[in-house]
Amino acid sequence: MEGQQTFMPPGEEIPEVVDRRKTVSVMNLPTIDPSYVAGDNERYLRFIMEARTWPKIDTGDPEQLSDRINMYFEYCAKNDMKPTVSGLASAIGVSRIALWKWKAGVNRPQNYAIIEDAYNRLEELWEMYMMNGKISPPNGIFLGKNHFGYKDVQDLIVAPANPLGDTVNAEVIEEKYRELPPD
Repeated sequence: MEGQQTFMPPGEEIPEVVDRRKTVSVMNLPTIDPSYVAGDNERYLRFIMEARTWPKIDTGDPEQLSDRINMYFEYCAKNDMKPTVSGLASAIGVSRIALWKWKAGVNRPQNYAIIEDAYNRLEELWEMYMMNGKISPPNGIFLGKNHFGYKDVQDLIVAPANPLGDTVNAEVIEEKYRELPPD
């Protein structure tokens, strides 16, 4: 039956198939995250799908907005998931860009303090994750720059240097060249 693909019943382990001409496993490719466990993708998908089933809120009502933000953080804690900016936006029922605009005070200025507090919580968690090795450094740097306003800064000190030495008074130069014959 070489060349035919067979499908395994649910719950049975998929055998590893190795093409001897290559060094990678065809059926069991290595993952970026060594802590990956089969079923993680289903867990992540079910997690994000759930927030989309929550009833809509009036995002102009500070109490409803605060309650929904707290509901999202509680939901993350209950499911042992890291909260995200995109997840928070989804739970509120807006895009990540809309949430960012509220935080920047561009739209819905009445939401600024509430959203600022939510971002502060996310930033504090991000710092804890970074400090405790729960996010890879490149991913953490990306999140810090893109969501929390961090940036790489390099201070350059420009000091004028005179390659000709110390500056000389114009009168001294005139005196020095006064005795030269004219052209």
